[in-house]
Amino acid sequence: MSSAIFFVVFLVVGAAAGAGWRDCTVGQPLMNVSDFSVTPASPKHGAFVRVGFVAAWAAALTGGSVNFTMTFNGAPFRHAVHDLCHVLLLMHKFEPAVPLCPVPPQPTGFSFKSAPIFVPPTVPVGVYSARLELSDSAGTAFNCIALDLTIRN
Repeated sequence: MSSAIFFVVFLVVGAAAGAGWRDCTVGQPLMNVSDFSVTPASPKHGAFVRVGFVAAWAAALTGGSVNFTMTFNGAPFRHAVHDLCHVLLLMHKFEPAVPLCPVPPQPTGFSFKSAPIFVPPTVPVGVYSARLELSDSAGTAFNCIALDLTIRN
């Protein structure tokens, strides 16, 4: 699984599973995310899950970046920076309702529902924390999402 898809899936699975999702945005977020869902409700490693959410953009966006940081049991585990338009393109392949860049304002939002995603049995059991910060093409952060997730057997 590519790193970009990995962190999108991690974010959505963690938030959908009620895993301590919180908005860490300073100021007014440009994107509002709601209506998380996951099937089955308690994802475990070695099983398939489907995830979904609804997101609405408050203003137009021409590009930007996604900065993703993850820790495992408190230790740095993964860090990646991705082009926001590329991440949207990957998501669009799963769900055509996800907009492509340039993103127009979408006050009513769009829905995302993934294809079945396999959580490998090699995923270590423990506590994961993630922070996902989205920035526009000028480098100004416009959304921040943080979550904690416990992977169980």
